[in-house]
Amino acid sequence: MSGLFFGINIGVKGLMAQQAAINVTSHNVANANTPGYTRQRAFMETSIPISGLGKGQLGSGVEIAEIQRLRDEFIDYQIRNETSKLGTNEAKSDALSQIETVFMEPSETGFNELMNDFWNGFQELSKYAESSPIRTTVKEVAVSLTDAFRHMSKQLTDFQTDTTKNMGIKVIDVNSLGRQIASLNDKIVNIKMSGDNPNDLLDKRDTLLNQLSGLGNITTTPRLDANGKPTGALDVKFGDQKLVDNITSNDVEFTDGKLVLKEKDGKTTDIKLADGELAGMLELNKTEGTDLGTDSIQFYKNKLDSLAVGIAKAVNEEHRKGTNLKEETGIDFFVFKDEKGDPITDLTKISAANIYLNSDIEKDVSRIAAAATPSDPGDFAKGNGEIALNIAKLQSAALKITGGNLEVTTGGGGTNFADYYKDMTAELGVATKEAHRMTENQGVLVNQLEMRQESLIGVSMDEEMANLISFQHAYQANAKVISTMDELLQTVINMVR
Repeated sequence: MSGLFFGINIGVKGLMAQQAAINVTSHNVANANTPGYTRQRAFMETSIPISGLGKGQLGSGVEIAEIQRLRDEFIDYQIRNETSKLGTNEAKSDALSQIETVFMEPSETGFNELMNDFWNGFQELSKYAESSPIRTTVKEVAVSLTDAFRHMSKQLTDFQTDTTKNMGIKVIDVNSLGRQIASLNDKIVNIKMSGDNPNDLLDKRDTLLNQLSGLGNITTTPRLDANGKPTGALDVKFGDQKLVDNITSNDVEFTDGKLVLKEKDGKTTDIKLADGELAGMLELNKTEGTDLGTDSIQFYKNKLDSLAVGIAKAVNEEHRKGTNLKEETGIDFFVFKDEKGDPITDLTKISAANIYLNSDIEKDVSRIAAAATPSDPGDFAKGNGEIALNIAKLQSAALKITGGNLEVTTGGGGTNFADYYKDMTAELGVATKEAHRMTENQGVLVNQLEMRQESLIGVSMDEEMANLISFQHAYQANAKVISTMDELLQTVINMVR
């Protein structure tokens, strides 16, 4: 039966509902500047009515149906998808910018000018083959050239090493995020089982997922119970492998230049990443294969190696034909040495990293072979600069490029050493510019999506204050109902005295 106490009960329920709404508003205001926070709303519904009191049902008041987050999950998906692409572009953009600093082109003191000085030195030597100062200049420029080759090669190698170390650090971040997400899954499932919405924990998990998406493309799948209902947990794939499985997480490892997923039973599976910072780093650090692109460090190392070996072979071939001031012939101008200083005999291991000026020439410039070797030793002329001129002409000699090897050809066409280097730096410039453009455009897209999401999840003080006033008036009105019911109850009590 209904009665005055029933009316008081309705008023009390109204007070409690409005108080809960005020508390939610207070929680929103308190977290207005909390990163990752999603504003919440207390959704009210009518209580179960009472039947059997004549025609119709008698309402029993209001209660809080649930406290929800105001968030668009589709925008979350878009943000994570585009954030992964942004991570890829940022990794490539930063790396290519660093590679550009290795070559320092265009520049008056860059490697291209150093090559010009080298060829010009032999051009001068062809005119004054006996000149010790000019020979010394050729030696110094040759030493500078080989130093530059080795220095640039070392910088690129160091960059590969640093990228590998950085990937190891990023993998640690991935594993840490995976473990945190699995832990939150466990807490969220337990709270959902009690019938509540763990909104703040969901915010934390979304923040972690956003961070993870920057490292690699992710896919989230709601975990279902035996009845097909969501438990609150999310399974998370990192690339094409499951990083988080319900309330447990697997570990990612970086080994032998690739990412693998290590499961609890020790089983390992290769991870294929489409996007993300780690995907960009993997592409940058690729060292072999036919698909090395202009966004891989090894691409430029290979180009530099080809240039160093090509110049060395071409110069040595001419230099061996000549005779030096000591009337020696068959001497290499450039040599390739290992870390111990021993000659490298395996031609597959010669590179820009181990090219040197012949130490005999470095110690004694008279051993630079500038003159052609006569058929009759008695016809040798120290002032002959034919070989020096032939070496100088290599500057504009046509090259045949076969499998990355540069060989001087007499058939015409092709490119030359200077153009080969310019083409390489031009490719780098185009790749860097494109990476910068893609990063900028992707950044704008991510910012737009984040702004759309922020318009939904962000706390508006004006809106919260308006809601607060509305809930306050509703609270006061319910209090007035209780006060009125109390007066009526007092009237009834006084009647029976």
